Amino acid sequence: MPTNADLLRKYTEQAWGRGELSVVDELVHPDAPPPHGADAGGPAGYKQEILAVRNGLSNYRTVVDACFGVGDLVAIRWSTFGKHTGTLFGFPATGRDVTIPGVGIFQFVDGKIFRHWGEDAMPSLLGQIGAFPAPH
Repeated sequence: MPTNADLLRKYTEQAWGRGELSVVDELVHPDAPPPHGADAGGPAGYKQEILAVRNGLSNYRTVVDACFGVGDLVAIRWSTFGKHTGTLFGFPATGRDVTIPGVGIFQFVDGKIFRHWGEDAMPSLLGQIGAFPAPH
């Protein structure tokens, strides 16, 4: 039987890494609250979050750097890479290569992702796409 850490790795590698959204239906709890930036909860909200990022980046790649858990909580560290070729967080395409490292803690209920808390390098990303003025 897979552990919660195995399930989170599968979700990250398949849904985020390869865009295989069918795994979201399998691994996200139907009563999960909306993730950051999504209007809906459950699998629909998680798909919305994934597509918002993936649609803004081409040559998209996500790598799981570390993933481990205790009980119903799993911690993960990932790195995402891509080229900013579409609207991303409201910013138009720049054609720049970006790297987005992040960490998250996911809570599982009944063997499915229920909630997550995450931190990514948003200031770094915004700097990479030129959303901040250059320092003087």
